[in-house]
Amino acid sequence: MSGRHGITHGGKYVMFRGGNTASDGVILLAEGGRDMILQAEWVGAKCDNRVGTPFEAPDAATLPGTVSVEFGVSSELPLVSFASVIDPSPVRIAGMADLSVRDGEAWRGAVTVPLWASDAGSDTGTSDKAENAETQLQRSPRLLTVALFFSDAGFSPVGQAVVTRLK
Repeated sequence: MSGRHGITHGGKYVMFRGGNTASDGVILLAEGGRDMILQAEWVGAKCDNRVGTPFEAPDAATLPGTVSVEFGVSSELPLVSFASVIDPSPVRIAGMADLSVRDGEAWRGAVTVPLWASDAGSDTGTSDKAENAETQLQRSPRLLTVALFFSDAGFSPVGQAVVTRLK
């Protein structure tokens, strides 16, 4: 996986979510690692007070590996979303959408979330080596249920995210 691009936000911002199409920024990130449109989306959303702190985590030095990043959240924008490109792929991403770091009025201490391989919904290529075959009507992001992500134990996450409150 390469580069983890994330943002804190409120309920009026959607980076990607089942049932909705992914944002243009997430699509371009998934299709070629280009993050400029995603960054521009965040600038616009920040003007409307829909997003807070953007963050980017570095690539892991080894795979499997661990990366760490610190970012701030507020009670007004208590959700966290991020996407990471799974290389090489037509449009595969792993990420987390709309994770709340609050439980009612209280801050959560730590939250662990499995990261599943998903299709960003913009390409109908059937393999890692497929030519770009853009989908004219984009689909919502969905879990990839291809052999690459199965093991003897069944469908396997490609990683996990641990969000821990620092005081």
